[in-house]
Amino acid sequence: MIRPAQTGATLIELLTGLAVAAIVAAIALVSLSMAGIAAARHAARIRSDDGAWMALAAIARDVDTARAWKGCDESIACTAATSHRGPAALVILIGKQEVSWFSENGALVRCDAVCDRYLTGVARASFLADIPKAGVGMRRTWLAEAHTSAATTIEVRLAMTSGRSFSRVVGRSHAH
Repeated sequence: MIRPAQTGATLIELLTGLAVAAIVAAIALVSLSMAGIAAARHAARIRSDDGAWMALAAIARDVDTARAWKGCDESIACTAATSHRGPAALVILIGKQEVSWFSENGALVRCDAVCDRYLTGVARASFLADIPKAGVGMRRTWLAEAHTSAATTIEVRLAMTSGRSFSRVVGRSHAH
């Protein structure tokens, strides 16, 4: 007796194929999920970087338009914000308005008539100044109240709570 040729698949073959397809799909799903998480982290980091660069640009704009500037180090009376208790602040005079920039409670704060949190996630803001030496050259030091407007340039450094750091050097673009 001659048997007819079988043209279908057995149940075991079908279940095996389905199991292999499920494993491949699971691996692909995990890979895509990990790529999505990495992209989201990257986007969050870029947004954080953008905020820091925008804050530095705002400080640079204020410094550029200032008639006078000085540092403030842990003295409550030297900033526009009577609540500021250090560690350091940049105090500038724009027109007749005193403006202060400093870090406090994990944020970069800008004070003029009122104090506003300009950027969160800032562990520390620090300000260095290039002060002309007697004779020739410059000396870079922490900006202090005694420097008043002797500083020719100011380096603003932002240390973020994420561990990243940002810096920008700003100077006077015109005589004050």
